[in-house]
Amino acid sequence: MRLFSRRRNRIILYVVIALFLLIFLPSIILKLYINSEGFRKKVYDAINQRLRFENLFISYELGDIGLISGIEFRYIRAAEKERVIANLEGCRIRDIYKKLVYGRNAFTLRCEKGEFDLNYLEGMKGSSGITSATTYVSKPDIRFYIESCLAKYKKYRAEFSLSGRYAGGDSFIEVELRDRYRIRISNLNPVRKSAIVTFSDIDIPFILKNYLLKYSELVDGKLDGSIQVMKSKNELIAEFQNVTVKNMSIRHPLIQDRPFRIKRFFVNGKVSLSLVSNLLRIEESEVDLSNIIFFISGRFYKGSYAINFTTKRAALNDLVAFFDGEEFEGFDMSGEIRAKVSVSGNLNSEKKIDRIDISGEVINPEQISRRLDYLKGDFTYDFTDRNGKRRKVVVGSNNPDYVPFERIPVYVYGAVVSSEDAGFFSHKGVEFKEIESAIIDNIQNDKPYLRGGSTITQQLAKNLFLTKEKTLLRKAKELLLSIELDAALSKQRILEIYLNGIEWGPNIFGIGMASRHYFGKSVEDLRPIEAAYLASIIPNPNRYYTYYLKNEVPDKWYEKIQNILYKMNLFGFLKDEEYNASLSDKILFERNITTDTR
Repeated sequence: MRLFSRRRNRIILYVVIALFLLIFLPSIILKLYINSEGFRKKVYDAINQRLRFENLFISYELGDIGLISGIEFRYIRAAEKERVIANLEGCRIRDIYKKLVYGRNAFTLRCEKGEFDLNYLEGMKGSSGITSATTYVSKPDIRFYIESCLAKYKKYRAEFSLSGRYAGGDSFIEVELRDRYRIRISNLNPVRKSAIVTFSDIDIPFILKNYLLKYSELVDGKLDGSIQVMKSKNELIAEFQNVTVKNMSIRHPLIQDRPFRIKRFFVNGKVSLSLVSNLLRIEESEVDLSNIIFFISGRFYKGSYAINFTTKRAALNDLVAFFDGEEFEGFDMSGEIRAKVSVSGNLNSEKKIDRIDISGEVINPEQISRRLDYLKGDFTYDFTDRNGKRRKVVVGSNNPDYVPFERIPVYVYGAVVSSEDAGFFSHKGVEFKEIESAIIDNIQNDKPYLRGGSTITQQLAKNLFLTKEKTLLRKAKELLLSIELDAALSKQRILEIYLNGIEWGPNIFGIGMASRHYFGKSVEDLRPIEAAYLASIIPNPNRYYTYYLKNEVPDKWYEKIQNILYKMNLFGFLKDEEYNASLSDKILFERNITTDTR
């Protein structure tokens, strides 16, 4: 051929042939060899000798094998009897040449898909089921990537991508959920069976949608922090290390009619789960809620639960800053609340809550600001009545129906105290046991809102500063404002404002107007049974106004009045002779005085 007539062309041809013989031909021969049945059998034997499983059967199918491209696995499966625990597809182990050329124990495993049945973990008691059949001279360094994973546990499903590294103390696993959330599992310790799980900016609704769907629309916010997880005998233990909840908002009509926001709070504590009985225990864990610190402990077992909350630090000023609101403008107090709440029940039952215990006390409350000093003299306050109509009530001498405290007989204000708040003269604005009773009553009667349990001071705080909504947030504000009122005013002044301002019927405000309207007399001339009647209608004066319109008090209502009279005598507001005389007394309404009831 003329092409090879020239010497230079012949040299190029010789070089190409030499390169083919020296490089490509051995590669082809090596390729054919490593894909031969004999070599494949050696690979199978090498893999099978590396790891053995006591309770699991490992199966796989080899695909292409290359020095550079690595070993292809069409699938890798781990099964217990006929139950598949893990299934990996489209896998390839790369970097084998590093072992052959450099002696490095470093490999990379990539898989297209992975599916895991986490229910298998419940059956793992003391051992992981893995035993090593070969002693490694050096620990392997394996990096792995699984593009699409599906994990199943009972009725739950989670889709994610998985990556990580197995290299002794430097081992870690990273889980990426929906291309947004990264969870890092590090400090893997096979001997202690422990690891640290770190996460950042995990959306709370995302977690709830996967595990507590019905609550996912109620709570928003993000989670940061780390959890140390370890397995001890038959328990799985998780220790929370400064887990942070950020920008949390809770939407529920029982809390308030708009989202309640919590900027940030921290959780430190310990939770354990029995792998035998599924008993979940919360050890004494600490929650820091904007400087309000309390402990949580409890247990959950097959729907039944018992939880305890105990305050460690709950300063009044910190509580006000947490709940916030224009009604607290200028609030400044020393003191704190110490409380303990215990709740138990069964989530599978109709009532959900079987028992609740609340105990607490207000420690050293002292008013620092002077924002409530105006209540010590005459004042006017605006409010919305039960019918939604705006009202103004003057508490002072400018109101012709106003009755100073010194003109109110003991048995008159005693009837109200005995009926509404027996501990009025001893508590500091709040009666924790009454709150407990109110909650139990709301639960037992399946009421959709929180009602009752308010002391006279709390009722006054509600009338002076708050709306009529029946929510937990309003109740919390009512509690704090009542503590402030009790610290700022005397008991006598609180009763004076309360009795001269509350509603006693349609368009009837104050004890002076009520005594004239119902009985045609002044407060000083009321008989004990009349005082007891007025006290009995305070909870719903418009509803009980029908007794006046019909000019008849039902027998069942006389029983209530007699009970109030008994308490008045018991608590020392009514002398024995007065009490005995009242037992046969009857209610006689004054019908000559009319009131606009529109």
